[in-house]
Amino acid sequence: MSSKKENISLLISFILIILISGIILKFRHRPKYEQTILENEISSYSDLNSVELGIYSDIKNSLFDISMIYDEDGKIPKIEMLQEEAIPPYVKDTTWKQRGNIDWTYFEHDNLIYYLGISNDVNKIGSFLLEFNLENIEASDVFFSKENFPIENFKKDMDEYANLFKKIVPYTGKEERKKFKGE
Repeated sequence: MSSKKENISLLISFILIILISGIILKFRHRPKYEQTILENEISSYSDLNSVELGIYSDIKNSLFDISMIYDEDGKIPKIEMLQEEAIPPYVKDTTWKQRGNIDWTYFEHDNLIYYLGISNDVNKIGSFLLEFNLENIEASDVFFSKENFPIENFKKDMDEYANLFKKIVPYTGKEERKKFKGE
């Protein structure tokens, strides 16, 4: 075989290897996982700043303690009790000051129980609303807003102000596994 024919067959072999590799990679390509967020929701991972994420984590962690109190007393504790028990983020300590001095209040509306945490500076830290699920306290929903409004107005006209809050969707290890597995 001449050197010219040998070079052409090597070139054709090389092109075939590249094409087959490309086709195989195309079939193995996994779509990038993205967390599904609805219009009335926000992601704890991408939409909260580090301080807000810390407060959100404290709220979620406090649900275990609140659940234990609820199991003992049969009612959701008032904010004052959580402060006495030093349960973050409700206790007023140095961390509370560093995290924006959020004022917490307990209230009931339409047979539901809420904790409302109003930020004193919504430009830095937003406000939180915890809606209790009495069937499963630890599955209670947490909502977030960057809007500024007085607590008393919210309690009186909750239906009007509630649409300012968006439900926080947690980003957990389950989502992280989906991201790496390409599900």
